[in-house]
Amino acid sequence: MFGTIRRHQAWLWIVIAALTIISFVIFGPTNSRIGSGLLGNSSQFGTINGKPITQEQFINASREVQLGYFISNGRWPSSDPNASRMGYNEDRQTYQRLFVIAKQEEFGIHPSSQAVAEMAREMLGKISLDQFIDQGLKPNNFDANDFQRFLQHELGIQQLLSVAGLSGKLVTPQEAKDLYIKEHQEISALLVNFSLSNYVAGVTVKPADVQEFYNRHASSYTLPERVQVNYVEFNLSNYLSQAQSRMTNIDQDVESVYKQYGTNAYREAKTPEEAKSKIKEEMIRETALMDARRAAGAFAEELDKLPQKNAAAFADLAKAKGLKVSVTAPFSRGEGPQGMDVPESFTQNAFGLTEQEPFAGPIVAPHSAAYVIAFKQRFPSEVPPFKSIEEKVSNDYRYYQAFLQAQASGLAFATNTVPNGLAQNKSFSAIAAEAKVKPIHLPPFSLSTRSLPSELEEKGIDFTTLKKVAFSTPVGKVSQFIPSHQGGYVVYVEKSLPLDQSRMDKELPEFLAMVRQARQGDAFNQWFVKQLDRDPAFRDRLTKTMQESQMGAGTRRAPRS
Repeated sequence: MFGTIRRHQAWLWIVIAALTIISFVIFGPTNSRIGSGLLGNSSQFGTINGKPITQEQFINASREVQLGYFISNGRWPSSDPNASRMGYNEDRQTYQRLFVIAKQEEFGIHPSSQAVAEMAREMLGKISLDQFIDQGLKPNNFDANDFQRFLQHELGIQQLLSVAGLSGKLVTPQEAKDLYIKEHQEISALLVNFSLSNYVAGVTVKPADVQEFYNRHASSYTLPERVQVNYVEFNLSNYLSQAQSRMTNIDQDVESVYKQYGTNAYREAKTPEEAKSKIKEEMIRETALMDARRAAGAFAEELDKLPQKNAAAFADLAKAKGLKVSVTAPFSRGEGPQGMDVPESFTQNAFGLTEQEPFAGPIVAPHSAAYVIAFKQRFPSEVPPFKSIEEKVSNDYRYYQAFLQAQASGLAFATNTVPNGLAQNKSFSAIAAEAKVKPIHLPPFSLSTRSLPSELEEKGIDFTTLKKVAFSTPVGKVSQFIPSHQGGYVVYVEKSLPLDQSRMDKELPEFLAMVRQARQGDAFNQWFVKQLDRDPAFRDRLTKTMQESQMGAGTRRAPRS
């Protein structure tokens, strides 16, 4: 029901984007929280312009950040699993908000009550203020005072943006037109891909060459330390019916959630009935997962009481409880157990097990199951002997040689074959035919084009790189050879295509507004950084906060190769 609000917040995104970009430039990305550790000790909040930040100021700014997220996304950050992925970081944004609020005071910006009321009407649209407060704010312990304070500071931010970003508005229509043409001018181009897959069959594999290849690359075959565990899975599917039978007021609960969030609770839902169905399903699943975790916790408690703690005792107790014991394949810290959708904590706990402390759990996998695990075996890092992986090494050698041949062919085509053919007034198609390679005629594209056919990605071609190469190559010329992980490619720019004048005339006003907004945001960024530099104590405090937040975030699992 609060989806209307977001459509009235176009200007707000400029500020949000600007502040987020600034924080990443200065402090780097982070997604952990430390604010709760600060509460109760106002001396730890730091200062702005030499004045201490009070606990009340910090809490109010934090509430405004949460409210801003709700107004922009239709969900409270505490209930949105995607909040951190969308750039939400309460501590970072709280300090940023404290700083811009202080700047409003410094510059004497005090929006009038009339302006605040007008902004509320524009923001809420058809939703009444009382309805918004009763159904949107109060269930989450927010009230009208929070909303009014939020609006006053949002208007102040808007005015700061207008003043500090004024230079960004000074974009002439001609400048915008030139930029539009540059970004939307399409070209026609051909691409010749030199893929290693076309050369694999021609590679001759000799045992001596494979052995030498292994000797030179033995370190790349090193197996990391691995661990193997037994586990009992408490899948939530086994608790769904039990959970649903206990939830006697579920329909009323669903209605309550729907009244609070409407279809925003599940944006993919097309009707109220579909949204309610998804809400109900999620409520049942969450309850079932809690039951699964409770059962796993009870099993783990009984394990702790066993006089002897080992894999055999784990299996005996599971058997007595009618529980199935499974075993993982050996896995590393970086990859985790293959074929299992488990959280990173599963791997962390597994590597913390020893023969003396063999059990861990419950470990909860969101939306699926709870696990209790037991130590089985640890495998040290090792380089496997050649004979045990000879087939793999042979395949690697074959593909490596094919890769080298593909790149050599592509380089020769780009630096010799095409330039010589063009010098003889041959067409690119004729040159390609003589070289027995097949060009791909690309669909027309411009710098603003987002993507090309998916088969190019399958060939290992990055479109961003392709655009840079194509638009830096003169018409009628071929690019240099561009390496890729599957070989490489060259681009021949055939011609520039006429611009669609009617489309440009139609889109140019909106494009001009977009450019001015972007430039305004850039100008605001620069102003914000300069203001930070004028207050070293606050800047250092904010830097320290971000560093502490990053250290508290822990390590991430390395991506699988």
